[in-house]
Amino acid sequence: MRGSLAVACLLVMVGGCGGGGAQTSEGSGTSTSGSGSETTTTASATGPSTPWDEMTSEQKGQYMAEVVMPEMQRLFQEHDAERYATFTCATCHGANAHDVAFRMPNGVAPLDPAHIPQIFASEEPGAVFMTRTVWPRMAQLLGEPQYNPETHEGFGCMNCHATATPAATP
Repeated sequence: MRGSLAVACLLVMVGGCGGGGAQTSEGSGTSTSGSGSETTTTASATGPSTPWDEMTSEQKGQYMAEVVMPEMQRLFQEHDAERYATFTCATCHGANAHDVAFRMPNGVAPLDPAHIPQIFASEEPGAVFMTRTVWPRMAQLLGEPQYNPETHEGFGCMNCHATATPAATP
């Protein structure tokens, strides 16, 4: 589960991924402006200046390229520099990201929701990385509250992961 969990719980986005530089600051905020675009995309501890759900596809792509991608690349490479030496949109959005317009979930490391409590209880390095680093930071970058199991609202594992078909019991 280590590999599949670490790769997948990442990007929840419906936006795009593209080139372009980014200016990042350690978790406190990022400010970028698009090249040739009138839109300025800003991220802070509370998320983008324009709510994710109100962004156009172009704005989402710009935000992903300039804010989310550099931050997630940094986090994943700090976690495992060798494994994530090449970090692209496909790392989280799948090899067919362009074909599905970057929609998430996109089948990357499907999870059985019944196993999520065990993932959060696990001290396995991949699980710890996803639950304590990636999940909270992605929620923050999107300006979304983290998933609350009591209200069933907020950003959680199933925003990135497809739902796995539970194994049949004999």
